[in-house]
Amino acid sequence: LPMDPVRLMHELYPDLEISEVECLSKNSASDNSNVASSGKREDVQVAGQRVRVMAKYKGRWLSGEGINVRTAKLKIAEQLGIGFS
Repeated sequence: LPMDPVRLMHELYPDLEISEVECLSKNSASDNSNVASSGKREDVQVAGQRVRVMAKYKGRWLSGEGINVRTAKLKIAEQLGIGFS
């Protein structure tokens, strides 16, 4: 069975710190965004919006965007070389 890339990312990179989850409006990324700092926001998904997740690992900032927190975290996992195979 293949392992979930998001779970694998957290296991391989225990020092990875998810520091911000931000809801982006459909029209503009800088338009009155809703930010949740350091919270587990797996439920963030609003019609017509995207989510940006910011993470820090050993001084390096990573970000991912998607339709929900999970897809945004998958983008971060890809940046770390983790994905479905």
